[in-house]
Amino acid sequence: MKKEEQEMTQEEKEEFREKLVKSYQELANKEKEKKNKGKHVVILLNHTLSVCLKLLAALIVLTFVGALIYAFAPFHQYNQMYNPSLINNLSNMYGNHFKVIDKESNIDRKGNGTYRIQYKPSPNLVFNAYKNKNDLKNDFPSQFTKYYFENCDNSEIRELLKKFKFTETYEEYAGISFLHYSAVYEIEKYSQFEDALSTVKTVKEYLCSINRNIYYDCDVTYKLGGYCASVYELPGSDINHTFHLGRRNYISYLKKVGTDEKTGITLSQIPEEDLVLWCPDKLYLTINGKDVEPGQFSSYTIPYISDIENYSLSIVTFAPFFQNYQILKDENDANKRLLLYQDKLYEIGSSEITDQKVPYSFTLDEFESFFNVEIRKDYEKERVYIDIKQ
Repeated sequence: MKKEEQEMTQEEKEEFREKLVKSYQELANKEKEKKNKGKHVVILLNHTLSVCLKLLAALIVLTFVGALIYAFAPFHQYNQMYNPSLINNLSNMYGNHFKVIDKESNIDRKGNGTYRIQYKPSPNLVFNAYKNKNDLKNDFPSQFTKYYFENCDNSEIRELLKKFKFTETYEEYAGISFLHYSAVYEIEKYSQFEDALSTVKTVKEYLCSINRNIYYDCDVTYKLGGYCASVYELPGSDINHTFHLGRRNYISYLKKVGTDEKTGITLSQIPEEDLVLWCPDKLYLTINGKDVEPGQFSSYTIPYISDIENYSLSIVTFAPFFQNYQILKDENDANKRLLLYQDKLYEIGSSEITDQKVPYSFTLDEFESFFNVEIRKDYEKERVYIDIKQ
């Protein structure tokens, strides 16, 4: 009986020991889990802190870079405005057709120096260019004119070119030779004037058909005695308009010199129908017997506008001199101007006179008719007299 009790007690002890060991193990595992959780929290906190520090560092770098860009942007803009690239400069003048094919050893880090440039539509057309900040010199117009005259495949233009005398001269600049190429059609009589004007206009329009920006820069002229000029009316304009301006300008030349010493031509040899075409480039203004003097107002003359072959008077500019009308501001639009005349309002800014609108500028005939004034022109004295009817 006692032996069984002892054996049972022994078993219980073993069982109790096992339970105790198991309990300690469980307790140890729980402590280990707590420690591991703490480690995970520390690792997570360390990782988060590392990310935040990296983000902060990146933000500081970006802020610094942004500050540098902001600080140096004005200098970049200044450089672009006052030291633009050579190709951009040429493209602004003659279109986007250029390629640098050679640079001299004097090119600095800002791109200033000497270049050889190719005209891309015709790779054999090469010219010189020199750039120093915003100063650009090139012989493109001369090289262009020479190339397309010498390589012209238009039979009509080739025939017209036979009338011209061609001259090549060179100008030394910054150690470079720049070509100046000119074409002159020399005539001997006033009766050849229309042919000269028509020929020069046609030849310049041929060049313009290749590059429209070259029209005003190519040196293609006509010459009669001591008078030399070109045609500057827009390509495609009415040839009669060209004739009118050409004759008027030549008569102005004769009025200035009296007699052309090289041809002996005087005004007395000009047909009467041509003489009546002449008028001064501007007219001085006299209103109700009082001359508008220089310095009295910003504009005291009325210009001759060649496009309309007439004089143009701004009703806004000269309003202070006329008491029979007023210029008012539109209450709803500060940029608009209104004309108050004979108790009626007109909007200013149209291309023609209507019941509700008028243009900014009137021809003298329009001004006389609309405002009921009397106008008398004296071309020899270069003056216009305007009398306001009361």
